[in-house]
Amino acid sequence: TGSCRVLCCAFSLSRPDHVILGDSKGRLQVWDYVTGKQILKVSVSGAKVHSPVWAVTALPDGCIATGDSIGYTQIWD
Repeated sequence: TGSCRVLCCAFSLSRPDHVILGDSKGRLQVWDYVTGKQILKVSVSGAKVHSPVWAVTALPDGCIATGDSIGYTQIWD
């Protein structure tokens, strides 16, 4: 997978020990910063297109919203 840059982050509202990251390779990642373990990694772009994730926010119900560089907005539950 190689290295990449974190472009945006948000703290989870439903899980205060989780931080949500969007990166330059078009991935959404959720990390438990207390244990240092990755909880979730999802490619928000298509398999062949890596569109950087420029915006991420945590919603009160536990869902995550992302926005990428080609204009797609997605809600993840």
